[in-house]
Amino acid sequence: MVSREGRRNRAAIRAKRPVDFLSASHAHRFTIEAEVEVHHSDRALEFILLGRFLELQLRRFSGQHVMAPAHNRWSGAAHELIDFGDASCETMAEFLATTIQGTFGQQ
Repeated sequence: MVSREGRRNRAAIRAKRPVDFLSASHAHRFTIEAEVEVHHSDRALEFILLGRFLELQLRRFSGQHVMAPAHNRWSGAAHELIDFGDASCETMAEFLATTIQGTFGQQ
């Protein structure tokens, strides 16, 4: 499972009330849970590598639009926000599902 903060806007829905506020850039926490079948208990796929793969695919989907690090006021840590532009969450999910299936579907 990967949980990632990002921003997006839905410019395409600017005229659709009562959700026209979504056309402005707004924050999201995207949580991706992927299941990959393995056929033995000797870790055919390391979980940490799957997490890194998902992170890379999120960046690829966004076109590498990584925003400046934002400061976390509770932990003091800085983290990057990925800017997903006006892509819908459903489009992102379809991209990830296709990519995961294409990469790990035959294992």
